[in-house]
Amino acid sequence: PQVDTEYNFIAIAGEDTLTHSSTIYIMSSDASGVFIPKKKEPAIEFADPLVLEESIDARIPSISNNIENAIDNQFYTGKVVDYNKAKLPLKLKIMSVQENKFIPNNLIFKAIVVDHDNNFVYKLNQYAEFCSFSYKVECGSAENLGFIREYYEATNLQTGKVNNKVIIDNSIFCKNPEGILEAVNQFATINCSNRFGVQLYSFNCKLNYFSKMDYSKKVMRSIAKSKDEFGSKSLCAIYRSCFNVLEMPQDNIETNYTMIVSGKDNASLIYDVNDLVDKANEENICINIIGVGYDIDEYALKYITTKTGGTYYHLDNNEITLVKDILEEIHNSKKHFYKIEVQFHENLPYLCDNAIVTLALTHKDKQSYDQVEYGFVSVPHYSMYQSLAIFKEDSINVAEPYYENIKLIADILNQNSNIAVQLMGHSEQKYNKKEAMAISLKRASKVFKILTDNGVATEQIRFKGVGDSNPVCYLENESWQKELNNRVDLKWLAPSLYPIEIITQSVSSENAALDIVIEWETLGYNAYYERRLDDGIPLYCVKLWGYKDVIEAHQAIQILKQDFELDFVIE
Repeated sequence: PQVDTEYNFIAIAGEDTLTHSSTIYIMSSDASGVFIPKKKEPAIEFADPLVLEESIDARIPSISNNIENAIDNQFYTGKVVDYNKAKLPLKLKIMSVQENKFIPNNLIFKAIVVDHDNNFVYKLNQYAEFCSFSYKVECGSAENLGFIREYYEATNLQTGKVNNKVIIDNSIFCKNPEGILEAVNQFATINCSNRFGVQLYSFNCKLNYFSKMDYSKKVMRSIAKSKDEFGSKSLCAIYRSCFNVLEMPQDNIETNYTMIVSGKDNASLIYDVNDLVDKANEENICINIIGVGYDIDEYALKYITTKTGGTYYHLDNNEITLVKDILEEIHNSKKHFYKIEVQFHENLPYLCDNAIVTLALTHKDKQSYDQVEYGFVSVPHYSMYQSLAIFKEDSINVAEPYYENIKLIADILNQNSNIAVQLMGHSEQKYNKKEAMAISLKRASKVFKILTDNGVATEQIRFKGVGDSNPVCYLENESWQKELNNRVDLKWLAPSLYPIEIITQSVSSENAALDIVIEWETLGYNAYYERRLDDGIPLYCVKLWGYKDVIEAHQAIQILKQDFELDFVIE
């Protein structure tokens, strides 16, 4: 961070929690060379101090001693009220921030202003002497601060039709699909009319069209039947599934796209975050995301919403009932919102990858603000692993749901003879080392055979078993954790799709691994460490990364061996 910052961590295991707070102090030197702490800067510079408690939080608290009281009435209910009749205080919430595609160096805010009862407050522009907006864009130590002179209220969708496409994660990570379905059902029951409809999709390792709810079918079929149609628990193809929904023919109707995600993507295979973002921007579609639980890649999910102009929410697993309220807020904010354009300095995008963007509402002697992180540039995202199949305990047979994914890879390899892949079989941790290597190799060979049966040349495929050395889940208390460890991963032998790395050494201490990483980075190398298991004992592998191909990595190893007596391995 640029200023003194306090970080609060919480570890969760079932209902047991462990908390830890840590403060990073940023030091600077005075004229005598003595290092002194930098003072923490204010969040935003305005004439009057901000009333922080007046800010409405767009990100729901994940942990609370009293869930009902902590998050009650935090969402825009859909009612509208004239400024003169609004119950104070007024609260501001940013729904999205996007760059203006037609005017350089311009950001467009979509925001809502609600009163104490969470009713949308309109006609603010008629009371400019009492209400005004201002903004701040921060990139490191640089900032762009200003006041907005013009903004307008958008209410043109009140009489138009609005559809909602809801895409639900039903992968192995989803703990409560029935609860999510019930919350969507409640939202649809309230909002499905002759002007509104809901289309529901589910995804695991593949996308399934599930149900359509409109004014003639307000209530979904029974939850029990829905669960059967929801499909089997399996891998999680977030980016590919959403991409496929965006590719479907679009009606000439305003549509909200919302994903409810419970896990990390591990099966999109040929799609990544930026493929989804590019497709959404091409179709002029905003993607909203509700992240559920702690198995998600929140950084990637926020990146998607930021780059497409959507809104990100986070819920704990015991807050599923709030899905209905969030869907209502997304739905209602499509009908009533304020659109605010601001200009930023043309150099800001070159100063940092991510900016802190703050929008503030000054109302008489009170102020309320909301703050989001915005990325000016697209950045690559690598998944920790991508899998073609997971296996039941002791099984080496590939289940039917995974044949579609394997066939997809076969088609790509058949069309691109210059591309090669590596299959890596894995196992859970109950076996001895020899048994784990054997069963993991058999699993990889099964996938190899399916690929070759579909016409792929054998020279395009390498396969090996790695046993239980690289589990996704270090704890195997539940069956789904074992299944994720019993898997076959796909690795593209192309650095643009999967980075080439060099393993330098393995140590038994995480602190020792961190020290070694710092030493490598001090020497000018890109380094990090990764935890693995050796006969159930954690080891920390230190890796160098950033090599464009295997040849460059081999050349780097030859140079490294002149100075270091280490057994370098390319991965």
